[in-house]
Amino acid sequence: KRRRSVGWRRGGGMLRRVCSPQIRLLHGQKNRTGRRRKDARVRANLEADGRPRTSVRPTIAVQMASPVEQFKYRVDCALQKHPVLYFAMLLAVTLSWVVVGGITWYAFKAKRSGKRERLRDTLWLAWSCVAASSTHTKEREGLNRFIALCMTLGGLASYSVFTGAASAQLKARFEQIRTMYDTPVLASNHAIIAGRNAQLPRLLEALESSQDYAKKSNPRVKRKTVLLLVEEKASELLHFLRAYKFKGLDVYCRQGSLSNALTFIQAGSENASQIVLLANSDDRYQSDSSALISVLALGNSVRKDTNLVIQTSKQSTGKLLSKLAIANVLPVRNQSPRLLVLCARQGGLAKILREMLAFHGPLINLRKYPQLDGLPYRHLRQGFDSACVVGIMRGQTPMFSPADSEILQADDTVLVLAPKQTHTSPPEALIAQAQQAREGMLDMPGNGVKVSSLLPMEKLDLGVEQILICGWRTGTVDMLVEFDKYVPKGSVATILAETPVAEREAMHERKVAGGSKSLKNLHVVHIQGNPLSETDMNKALDATEAGAQPTASQKKSLTVLTISNHDWIAGDAISSGDDKRTIFSALLAESIVQQKQIENFSILAEVVSQDIIEEMERSHPSCQYLSTVELQALFTAQVLEHRELLPVWEELTDEYGSEIYVKNIRYFAELGQPITFRDLEEVAFKYGQTAIGYRWRNRLYLNPTPKTTPIVFQEGDALVVIAEHGGTYKPALSASELALQADVLADA
Repeated sequence: KRRRSVGWRRGGGMLRRVCSPQIRLLHGQKNRTGRRRKDARVRANLEADGRPRTSVRPTIAVQMASPVEQFKYRVDCALQKHPVLYFAMLLAVTLSWVVVGGITWYAFKAKRSGKRERLRDTLWLAWSCVAASSTHTKEREGLNRFIALCMTLGGLASYSVFTGAASAQLKARFEQIRTMYDTPVLASNHAIIAGRNAQLPRLLEALESSQDYAKKSNPRVKRKTVLLLVEEKASELLHFLRAYKFKGLDVYCRQGSLSNALTFIQAGSENASQIVLLANSDDRYQSDSSALISVLALGNSVRKDTNLVIQTSKQSTGKLLSKLAIANVLPVRNQSPRLLVLCARQGGLAKILREMLAFHGPLINLRKYPQLDGLPYRHLRQGFDSACVVGIMRGQTPMFSPADSEILQADDTVLVLAPKQTHTSPPEALIAQAQQAREGMLDMPGNGVKVSSLLPMEKLDLGVEQILICGWRTGTVDMLVEFDKYVPKGSVATILAETPVAEREAMHERKVAGGSKSLKNLHVVHIQGNPLSETDMNKALDATEAGAQPTASQKKSLTVLTISNHDWIAGDAISSGDDKRTIFSALLAESIVQQKQIENFSILAEVVSQDIIEEMERSHPSCQYLSTVELQALFTAQVLEHRELLPVWEELTDEYGSEIYVKNIRYFAELGQPITFRDLEEVAFKYGQTAIGYRWRNRLYLNPTPKTTPIVFQEGDALVVIAEHGGTYKPALSASELALQADVLADA
């Protein structure tokens, strides 16, 4: 049968072996059977190796792909692997158009006119049409016009794309060189600010103010260079900061990973005198972990005398970072919850803090006076006519309002409240008194100020407090803890926010339940609603009034606090959109409180923009406005310029240390009777407090000069003091003075 089906056939000048269709089918079946057996053996080997069982033969799409599709796939892979091939391909296509057009013109003109033109001339003509689209209009003959038009269209499809891509690549490369860390920074003693949040503009403005004061004292001071390091959108940030027009600073921007050591090395961290790591996330844990990674990235590339300021959310994080870094780590905690509580309880405290932290007003200066060694503190605090001595710092411990008998040592630092760059040397009279004190010839001056007719502080009783907080964020629980330290037992705090109550209660239980943060005096009520709704605001105020009822002898006290939804307002939110919401909520609360005829109330709105605060203070001064972002930025700038101020301000903002209080003037002076600020200082010091200014006729005066000018105070005026244990009011008087005061008060 095989012999019958197979034969030889002559054709095409040769013999060919011919097989019948049945024989060809039989051979195909055998071949397919062999392939199946081979595939089965391969699959068995794969299963023996532990690999998944997959099909060995290629898919139908790969088998049926045409050569053109395979070529496209190869080209795509090559372009992704080698991006430079894109420009090479466009250049090759452009040159191909030139060569084809030049040869076509060369052949056509030779055939048409009978004389040959030089090939280089036709190639140049083709290149002109490809490079300049207007060249084809100069041709006169119809066929020449057609060829020139084809060359022009080809040039638009290849050469124009090539030049556009090259221009874009060059622009991107120059932008990368300008913003990325490709070129090292060659500046010295510059400042590096790594990260981005809403405090950045205010921080730069504070540094510019400090630089202006430095130039006034020394005109040879050079302009300060500030380098901003961000992880993304560096060009947008630089464009945004150009609107501020910093005259005393040279602000540059670089882009790079803040967890990469190369970023800080290229930024010149070895030559920088100041480095700031801003909190770049509203999530406190993510922000602290990012700061930790940045400190590890800095490593040994920081000088030991460099001020490394790191914004943290907790004190424990600052201690951890201090152990890891080599430079002088200055951890700055997020003080927003405490600042909000203090300013909400004391009217006008926000302006005082802003005035003392800004470089243009009176601030706490650190002065070394070794020539005053041996001088008693009473002579020291009475020896400055244009400054207020608020205390001394011995080592790293600040001492506010020390005893008059405290002797000043040569290595002590005097805390002087005065304008910046002033009182660098002590008065000559104090130097002479210090010499007499060392010789044992100095007498202690007396104090003839009477306090018999003043209101006793220890009899102050405000009663339970009613607090309404509009808004919710992760730091709200910390605000409740701070309120609990000041309010009497039985006070109530109502929280009105759109956040679900279950989520708020879970966070509250996780942070406050048990331990040192357990609430002892404050009862918390959660209400879900919109702070912009009048109905929800009425409901929240009714719940607040029903939760805490004062006695008949106590006054009803209500505090309304409208807060932002972010802690740091980090990332791209340079100007927060919460300002409109907090201001509207504060004005709505004021309107409802006035309708309810509540007399003793205070309303504080947290605002990000200082411009909005100034506008609202002019148009609607009945409410208080506080920018925790601005205060935190000013505090960071103060610590960055003077590292010794960190323990001073930590003492003033810590619940266990001295604080700034705005107290009723009736505790220190008689209403309607003239009194000098020097006498007010002495009266305040009898109560263990230091007077630094006063509020008179709704205007604030810090470090008033001259101190001997008589002032007549009226109801509503206040004295600004630095005191410890502001709720106890224990007077720092001697036994004889206490007995004398008790007798006089009894006679009165």
